[in-house]
Amino acid sequence: ARGWSKNYTSQSEAEGAALQVCFQTQGASDCKVSYSFVNSCAALAVGGDNGWGADWGANIQAAENKALHTCSGYSYNCKILTSQCSTGQ
Repeated sequence: ARGWSKNYTSQSEAEGAALQVCFQTQGASDCKVSYSFVNSCAALAVGGDNGWGADWGANIQAAENKALHTCSGYSYNCKILTSQCSTGQ
């Protein structure tokens, strides 16, 4: 299960919104925040056996490359599930 949010005025608001998405849309009861970022981009990659990796970068391409690299240490056939950039709010 997963959920994400962006461009909230505080880290706690953003994390709360991401957890809400995970709980409500994915039906999960054990969601946890794994990554927060500000004034940068982040990406989430998921592999064939649901292994995953998340990382950040100064731009989307850097974030995606790092997330794929992290994921490949845990899984196979990793693909980017989402990538987002923060506007600094």
